Amino acid sequence: DQLAPPKTICDGLRAKMGHTSYDTFHRLVDNVVTVSDDDIIDAMQVVYDKCKLVVEPSGAAGVAAVRVAARDGVGLASRKTGKAFKNIGIILCGGNLDLSVLFDKIHGDIERLRGK
Repeated sequence: DQLAPPKTICDGLRAKMGHTSYDTFHRLVDNVVTVSDDDIIDAMQVVYDKCKLVVEPSGAAGVAAVRVAARDGVGLASRKTGKAFKNIGIILCGGNLDLSVLFDKIHGDIERLRGK
């Protein structure tokens, strides 16, 4: 049975996982936190506000996961040992982001401010 790809703004995370990948994932991954598209957008904004970096939705998923875990009081800990993670690394990327919508909105806002 194949699952339909999820509907999400994170097109970089829509890949299908085969049996080999699933087995490796199941063996090596300690914890999983799920996030919504709204969580992703909030994370993108936080990364921009705090780091002045523009990241694509898939690139903000790790930040979203840490924020959701903190918000929900879940904590980030190993399923195997129960110990909280001391260090968390998050890879940020932004190469797959179309900023034309944002820039069009900024241009529209400027035109409205000028009274045009």
